[in-house]
Amino acid sequence: MQPPERGWMMSREINGLSVSTLLVLAMTAVMPLAVATGFSNFERPRQLVLVVMAGLALVAWGIGVIRQGKLSVASPGTLMLGLAFTGFAGLSLIWSAVPLAGAPSVLVWLGLAALFLVLLAPVGRGAGFLDWATAVGTGAIGAGVLGLYELFGGEGLMPVWEPVGVTGGFDAMAFGTAYYVVALPVLIGGLALSKGLRRWFFAAALLLGSLHLGLIVDGTALLILVVTMVGAAISVQLLSGDPEFGGRATKLAMIGTSIALIVAAVGLFGPVAERPDRPTPAVDLPRTLDAQDLESLIRRGGEVSWPYFAADRTEAPLDYRYRSYLNSVARGLWEKEAMVGHGAGGWWLNQTDVVHDGDPLVSSIFDRYPAFRSPHNDYARILVEQGALGFLLFLLFLAGIATALIGGARGKLGQSEEGRIELWALSTALIAGAVFMYYAPVLELSSSAVVWFGAAAVAVAAVCRAGGAGRWLSEYEIGEGSPVVPYAVALVAVVTAVVAVIPAVEHARSALDRGHADHLMLRGHMAEAIPLYKSAHERYPAYGEVPYNVALAHSMLGDFMEGEEAIMEALELRPYDARILSHAALVDLRNQRTSSALERGSEALRTGPNYLDGYEVYTSALYRRGRDSDIGKVFEALLERDLPDERRLKVRLRYASLLANELDDPEAAKEQYELAHQEHPPGPERQYIADSISEMDKRIERQRLEEAGMPIPPELQDLGPHMHGPFDHHHGHDHDHEQGHVPSPLEHLIEEHQQRDDDVVDGHDGHDH
Repeated sequence: MQPPERGWMMSREINGLSVSTLLVLAMTAVMPLAVATGFSNFERPRQLVLVVMAGLALVAWGIGVIRQGKLSVASPGTLMLGLAFTGFAGLSLIWSAVPLAGAPSVLVWLGLAALFLVLLAPVGRGAGFLDWATAVGTGAIGAGVLGLYELFGGEGLMPVWEPVGVTGGFDAMAFGTAYYVVALPVLIGGLALSKGLRRWFFAAALLLGSLHLGLIVDGTALLILVVTMVGAAISVQLLSGDPEFGGRATKLAMIGTSIALIVAAVGLFGPVAERPDRPTPAVDLPRTLDAQDLESLIRRGGEVSWPYFAADRTEAPLDYRYRSYLNSVARGLWEKEAMVGHGAGGWWLNQTDVVHDGDPLVSSIFDRYPAFRSPHNDYARILVEQGALGFLLFLLFLAGIATALIGGARGKLGQSEEGRIELWALSTALIAGAVFMYYAPVLELSSSAVVWFGAAAVAVAAVCRAGGAGRWLSEYEIGEGSPVVPYAVALVAVVTAVVAVIPAVEHARSALDRGHADHLMLRGHMAEAIPLYKSAHERYPAYGEVPYNVALAHSMLGDFMEGEEAIMEALELRPYDARILSHAALVDLRNQRTSSALERGSEALRTGPNYLDGYEVYTSALYRRGRDSDIGKVFEALLERDLPDERRLKVRLRYASLLANELDDPEAAKEQYELAHQEHPPGPERQYIADSISEMDKRIERQRLEEAGMPIPPELQDLGPHMHGPFDHHHGHDHDHEQGHVPSPLEHLIEEHQQRDDDVVDGHDGHDH
């Protein structure tokens, strides 16, 4: 293939590489360095870099196609499988509940598809392994430097949420691991194939990347990387038919494995850096807290003081018990929409519509909201969002890549020592990444996704250029002799780029406003955060958490009704979020809409079984209707749950008060007071409980005398309503317990309320607590 003629800037080449290819390589190099501290989530600026640079590459590529007049494509079959999956992911926006919320995910897929296209169908010289490995090495140097910068006391990388550990330019240590798992094998291959100064460059990249990986890696990732290195080396040697089993590829694998083990062991077992050993606001689920305790936490100033709002971040759970929980939720979501999925963005939009409250991990969580922004499993995400059809397309795409790797090892590329090293590096990166996709969001994280897709494209292109691997892995000329084809291809590329870049820019601008608002909200500056959240929502009205934060901030400032419009808009965007549902129910109560409050309160309990605010508002609505016996059933259900000791004691005392007064059942009340007396630590309040037990004894005795028709002594005649004392703030509760498919008592109670609520006449509307 002849290179395009020079003359127009967009089609000029550097060392034979066209502008489009250079843009893809530059994108690969700068992605780990796209750390913009004004964002709460470092993936937001990286998504912008990915989409914008991929869009520019598409435009340059389209112009190059016109000037070239034809197109040489490596393995069109593999390329079409990748484009087919991307097209289906984009099409899934049609049935997404909130298309704007799913658009960022689709834009990332488009950017990755553009990278794949430019590398498989270059308009200049195709990027070779060392060209692309140099770009990966540049990114690894940047990522490693940022990690070591933080290790030695550097500050300012993450001013909003500061993750525990040496994360460097990544939101969490697990996300940095996902990048290095796919990048380090490429660097080892580059080191083996390069000479002179370039070899020193790869040595520096490998050293810095390995050091940072050693500080953040966990045992699972290390095992995946080591096993894949050795397995890929053996496979390449066997498939190539090389009689010298101890060739350079095998030796290289062993050397690389030894380096990885030694360096990683320093960080894994040595006291080099702080490693989180339990969930923190920076690495785990969003924090939750019931309303009665919120105001005491607000502190104005520069320190983190109030992490109880919906922040724009992706959690990184430390506990591997989350794996089974996330997979069970994914199965539940997939079963609801098995064929085509819930559409792009469907995981986050619909996750809490499937509640697995019986899971031992989440049944005891009361200070966190078990709704994960990511399933931490790329296969699960695709299955949930694009269904069985999209998942099948992705598997076919993986099969196309696997065919290239096997064909390359058996064909001409595998006949040379250099080719075997190249195949080892690329297959190790691809296989390790594919395995790690089950444990981490490799393809949701732009840095790792770009390297993985780049490795796939470079591998397929290298096998095709070498030849001798079959028709599936051959180069084909498209558009020669047909002037319409180049123009049509260029038009599609340019239109796709423009359509992708515009929403990506608006999304990034919105995310920047939200990042600034998160910074203020985290430090208790509620009033200053509100206009920034509103600006973020106006720019990109996709995320229900943003107007929820507006309503929450208004409430904390004492302007509860000012946030009514915002909370209702949040509810439309996120109808399964217990936080939003309970807040909307509270707005209903303030506006005397008791039926609506009951409906939303019961839904809040279904979607967030342990969300304390949901119990507060739900029992308040029941109290308005005079349904004291139903409140008692809620208390009973709460006390069956694994409540924290302090919360259990409060619930038990309120239940005892309800039994003593509204339900007039002193025997049951005494039983609860006696249990509370056993649970309460020594102190003045424990004496109050003892006094309450004595009072219940008097009531029981008076009831006995009344039933027997006997006279009531003076000391038993004047027993008024039992005063609740220091424990009577307002009803605070928690919800049902699901075991498998067996409905819990509280689920039956909620169903009864939903069926009969409209037939109940309002009463006790003066009570709102």
